[in-house]
Amino acid sequence: MAEYEREFAYFSKYAREVVSTEEEMCTCFEDGLNDEIKMMIGGTEIQQFVRQRERKARDFNKRNFPSRFSTPPQKKAREEDNHVVVSLEF
Repeated sequence: MAEYEREFAYFSKYAREVVSTEEEMCTCFEDGLNDEIKMMIGGTEIQQFVRQRERKARDFNKRNFPSRFSTPPQKKAREEDNHVVVSLEF
């Protein structure tokens, strides 16, 4: 089951038009399971899968798309031979 989950997560990113929402993704994931596993899990694994995927998406977005409201780079002034030099830190 873990292998199926990894493969599903990997390939689903290439089929956004097919699984564009978390609900559609879960439905496709559940449909791909064999009947015996579907009966055993009864939806609990699906809910955990959704929460895990949402958490990973949030973490990814935080890392790769910083908030628009973050603080601007700080300016530091230092004196160099009676001149003031301003440098920006990024």
